[in-house]
Amino acid sequence: ETMKGWKIAWAETASRHLALAGHEIRLDGRSYAEQGLDGIAQRHLGPEKAALSRRDAEMYFAPADLARRQKMADRLLADPALLLKQLSNERSTFDERDIAKALHRTVDDPADFANIRA
Repeated sequence: ETMKGWKIAWAETASRHLALAGHEIRLDGRSYAEQGLDGIAQRHLGPEKAALSRRDAEMYFAPADLARRQKMADRLLADPALLLKQLSNERSTFDERDIAKALHRTVDDPADFANIRA
């Protein structure tokens, strides 16, 4: 509880100083679950493994990792606004390229990628 309090106080202090310096970005010390973004944070493949996977290279992924990635893709298909919430937590402005980069971190299937991006 003490650490949680420190984290929130630090985020408030940092946000206040960012505002004083003229920056739009603000920090939120709450967990993703407390912000309504439960399940957004996850491990991703990384650029090398993701590229190999897209080229259909033979690779082994733990079934639990594949299931977790598919669950996230399903959540994004059901509610693409989750991706926008995540991006707005990371930066004050973003564009189509940032959306595509974030999707590449979590979605493997090209059809799912296109549907969520649309």
